[in-house]
Amino acid sequence: MAARHELLGAEGSERLRRLHNTMAATHRRMEGRHRAAAKAHRAQAERLVHTHLAPTLLVTAAGALGADGAALTLLGAAWYEESAIASNSKAAAAQELEFTLGEGPAHDAAEHLRLVVANETTMPDRWAQYTTAVAKLGVRSVTAAPLCLGRTCVGVLTAFDPAGDTELVATRVADAVFDKVLAAGNALMILDDRTVVHQATGMIAARFHCPVGDALVVLRARAFAENEAIGVLARRVVDREVVFE
Repeated sequence: MAARHELLGAEGSERLRRLHNTMAATHRRMEGRHRAAAKAHRAQAERLVHTHLAPTLLVTAAGALGADGAALTLLGAAWYEESAIASNSKAAAAQELEFTLGEGPAHDAAEHLRLVVANETTMPDRWAQYTTAVAKLGVRSVTAAPLCLGRTCVGVLTAFDPAGDTELVATRVADAVFDKVLAAGNALMILDDRTVVHQATGMIAARFHCPVGDALVVLRARAFAENEAIGVLARRVVDREVVFE
C-alpha cells in the first residue's frame, strides 16, 4: 500500500500528491511497527522454546519411546501444518524436511488417522524423497501417532529411531502428549516458523491469483530445488528478499 501511494504521489495535482505522500508515510510507520512487533514475538518464542513446555514434553516422549528424538506437529484444516516443536536438532531437521517435501510419516498418520510404523526397508517405497533426505540425518526408522478428536486429526507425534516394538507404547505416549497439549491450550502454537510459511504462501497466492494449496506447492518446490529449509525461504519471501515471478 505504501509503495502504491508513493507512486501516485509522484504524479497528479499538488493536493493529491500531498495526500498520497501522507498516506505512504502512514503505511511506512505502520510497517515499521508491525516489523518491530514481529521481531519481539520471535524473540519471545525463542525464549519459550528453551524455557517452557515444549522441550520437556518432547524429550520425555522421546525417552518413553527409546527414540533418538521426537517431534509434534499441530494441524489445521486439511492437515495444514499450523505449528511444530521438537525434542532436539535432529528431530527438528527431520520434521522440517517432511514439511518441505510434503511427504512422510506425519502426513500419512494425519490422512489415514492411524499409527504409522516404518523402517529403512519399508520407508523408501512409501516416501522416496523423504527417506533419502532423513537418511542423511541418520534416521533409519519412524513411528507416527495421530492425535485425534473424533475423526479429526489435530496433530501428530513422530518418533525417530524408536527402540523395539513401539506400537502400543507410541499410542499411549501420544495420548499423554495430547492431554498436555490440550492443557496448554494455544501455548504451543507460537513456537516455530510455520506462521511465516503461511504468510509467504498467502503472498504467493495473491501474486499469482491461485489457491493457497497451489502456492504452498510452489514454495515447497523452490525450497527443495534450492536445498533450503522452507521456513528460511518463507522468511526471505516475507522480507521481500525473494520475489516469485
